[in-house]
Amino acid sequence: MSDCLFCGIIDHRIKGDIVYRDDSVVAFRDILPRAPVHILIVPRKHIATVMDLEPDDLGLIGDIFRVAALLARDEGIAGTGFRVVVNCGRNAGQRGRPGRSLGHNGKPGRHPGPLHPRG
Repeated sequence: MSDCLFCGIIDHRIKGDIVYRDDSVVAFRDILPRAPVHILIVPRKHIATVMDLEPDDLGLIGDIFRVAALLARDEGIAGTGFRVVVNCGRNAGQRGRPGRSLGHNGKPGRHPGPLHPRG
């Protein structure tokens, strides 16, 4: 989607501090971190919200959590603990886009609230 901030970062049209990428997900540092380690993990597939996940997307969920664990180890927070957060909808903290690193606003055509490993 051309107006999606996440897609712009994934496609390198928008600069992002990418720390991990593979065929299914991309992870990058939040531009407004709320913790010393605040990394956003988003699927390459454009999914509006968690409510829009389809049965074929189940593998993406595993991929996202696998990457969260990998990045927690890489960032040195696996042993002390971290949170993995998913925001779905405005009342859950999914903020408007563009202007915020993951543009959580729940509008159609947006990526879902990402997983935020925070250490």
